[in-house]
Amino acid sequence: MGQPLWKKHFFETTRGRAVQLLRAGGRTVDELAKLLGLSGTSVRAHLSQLESDGMVQHAARRGSGKPTQVYSLVPEAEAFFHKAYGPLLAQVLRLLDGRLPPAQLAAIMRQAGGALAAGRSVPVGDVQTRTRAASVVLTELGGMAEVEQKDEHTLTIRGLACPLATVTAGHSEACMAVEGFLEALIGSPVTQCCDRGAGGPKCRFNVALGQSVPSQIPAEPDSQ
Repeated sequence: MGQPLWKKHFFETTRGRAVQLLRAGGRTVDELAKLLGLSGTSVRAHLSQLESDGMVQHAARRGSGKPTQVYSLVPEAEAFFHKAYGPLLAQVLRLLDGRLPPAQLAAIMRQAGGALAAGRSVPVGDVQTRTRAASVVLTELGGMAEVEQKDEHTLTIRGLACPLATVTAGHSEACMAVEGFLEALIGSPVTQCCDRGAGGPKCRFNVALGQSVPSQIPAEPDSQ
């Protein structure tokens, strides 16, 4: 499958070409201007917009003279280019599905999600606070999540989009990874009840109030 049309068009723009050049390493305004055939003023304007969009950063390169500003992509921007993870995960799940019982595969995916959460932290607070913090993380991963009160015993993280949409339609086990990821972040039991029907998958994760599970995720220090 080729690139989506909107992404292809982005890379045909001046900003898209600048982003592609920065993938190879940091460059100065003068270097970009020469490669793009533009004036330094024009390049600075495009870089300023890319910085506002959170795709580009700059730092001073010190030498014998005046420090030079070098522009580079932020680490998170590299994910914009990645296309193989969805098909690869789908293939792995297809192979495992033929070799493992469903319950064992689901348990493995939950463990994988929990391990993925190990590098993150959530604020100190009650379940509601931790759940809202976890929904922000899910949004950062592409889930467009929000929290709503289902009843007096349950919160629901509701996603308008799924970060694993290319996989979950054919492999519901992938939802178990997100379930394990959220449970590790929140420290309370989480149950997925995702909608994988028409219109694209939509995440639904119920968080139990008044219960807890052991969490390996470090809490953020209290800022006060």
